[in-house]
Amino acid sequence: MTAWQLLFRTTDPHGAPEVSVTTVLVPATHDPHSPRLLAYQCAINSSQRSCFPSYCLLQGARGPFANPQIELLLMAAGLRQGWIVSVADHGGQPGRYVVARQPGYHVLDGLRATQQFAELRLPSDTPIGLWGYSGGGLASSWAAEMAPSYAPELNIVAAALGSPASDPGKILERADGGLFAGLGFAAISALRGSYPALDSVLTQHLTPKGEKIMTTVRGLSTGQAVGRYVMRNLDRYVDLPIADLMALPDVAAMSEDLRLGKEVPTCPVYIYTAVRDQLVGIDEVDRQADFYATHGTDVTYRRDMLSEHVSLALLGAPAALRWLAQRLEGMEPESGTRTVGSMLASIPALWTISVMSAAAARVFAGRQL
Repeated sequence: MTAWQLLFRTTDPHGAPEVSVTTVLVPATHDPHSPRLLAYQCAINSSQRSCFPSYCLLQGARGPFANPQIELLLMAAGLRQGWIVSVADHGGQPGRYVVARQPGYHVLDGLRATQQFAELRLPSDTPIGLWGYSGGGLASSWAAEMAPSYAPELNIVAAALGSPASDPGKILERADGGLFAGLGFAAISALRGSYPALDSVLTQHLTPKGEKIMTTVRGLSTGQAVGRYVMRNLDRYVDLPIADLMALPDVAAMSEDLRLGKEVPTCPVYIYTAVRDQLVGIDEVDRQADFYATHGTDVTYRRDMLSEHVSLALLGAPAALRWLAQRLEGMEPESGTRTVGSMLASIPALWTISVMSAAAARVFAGRQL
């Protein structure tokens, strides 16, 4: 495998120019005469730079406990297909994750940089797929929604959106006081830097201990934030109930801005989520899928009855990988909504598991991809 890191010009949430980085991975099995390009979006879930893909992929196993290190197994599955994989730091240098629009700008501009990189000699019509889960599904959704207007020249032929964080405001409320409360604290701290109205509200209502937490969590990795603030309630650190805080006009306006389902992807979309997901509400994903389908997007939607948020990241990946492979080879999708016991309960998914297992084995053994 050969890898490069590309610095590129992009746009922040407010339309101002900034720079970001994408890590481009090229497998030894890459076919230069028939290239395929996958934009893989990690669930970064931290403002700490050491958790960004560009840092994690350089540090390898020595890095912090961060999602990109785990998601390397899914990137490897794409590499074993012979695809070039582009992994953008879609939170930008300030570590803005969850914010509206910026992930789309960064993913799409990262793809532009990859396609224009002279070493790769990629044709302008190279088929492109998008893939991500949870926070990565959020970033992939923004990219799919914004591509027709922001980057129409990119030949995006497929987007696989795993448990996309369709309504981040609702997720913040749902995470509060639970196992993933630390993710909520980290998200609020990150959003504060991008939404001055939220910063004003928090300055007014946070207790001194709450202010300290908001500062501390920005320096924590994903695993550290989850571990340190497990089962914590934001109510303990503000002077009004969390429901009342979220209902304040400025906060409600921010929540609406964060919500997906405002523009329509023109490429086929594969959405998969767990019915019993403890973070991403099934009703919210239903609404996103329905919005796309109603407005003309070709949507394949799978609702898994047996999984929850964490387990579906791996259990749903084989079917997503197979769907992406078919789209990148020009096959027509089978659209429609289906609720299944488990996304693993099919012969094609089981076959794809063998492909992914082989890729994972090579990663753990330090073998060439």
